[in-house]
Amino acid sequence: MGLTLLSAPSVEPLSLAAAKAHLRVTTSDENDLIQGLITVARRYCEEVTGRQFITATWQYLFEDFPSGNEFAVPWPPLQSVTSITYLDEDGASQTLSTDVYGLDTSPSPGRIYLKYNQSWPSYRSQRGGIVVRYVAGYGDAASDVPEPIVHAIKLHLGFEYAQRLPVAPATVGNVVTQHIPDRVWSLLAPYRMIDVSTNVF
Repeated sequence: MGLTLLSAPSVEPLSLAAAKAHLRVTTSDENDLIQGLITVARRYCEEVTGRQFITATWQYLFEDFPSGNEFAVPWPPLQSVTSITYLDEDGASQTLSTDVYGLDTSPSPGRIYLKYNQSWPSYRSQRGGIVVRYVAGYGDAASDVPEPIVHAIKLHLGFEYAQRLPVAPATVGNVVTQHIPDRVWSLLAPYRMIDVSTNVF
């Protein structure tokens, strides 16, 4: 599986003003630092949850269409699919018609499925031969992101702002926590995804 961010979010789930209010910072001296820490905190929480918070465009590459009728798309919530391309048996790139597939955006992660009486096309199995370009995220605005996630970002931000020297890391599962407050984990726990690279949930 290959996953590439094609178009990054245009805003953060937490504004600079909201972040400074949380940190009780009233001057502008550290605006750049705080803005950078907002991004660090957001990326950390996205990695923990396996979710895209603010709308972004992704490219998902794999080798084979599934043997079944559907497959999952990583980094939910899935909003839409821009295109699905594949290599035909002669190695030429083809675009899969939307008459063949549909989207189910209600589960997490979202699914791409075969429509009634359709089948996956004949194709050449090749690393990265199938390319799905899609849009994911809760929405375009910070207010679209669930409040528990935003609060987790605030708590992580507060930790990073207060702790500016390296600390001994701790590991929970495969994630290095660096003694991140437990409350961050408890807030994010309901949103955590299982690895979708195997499409097993």
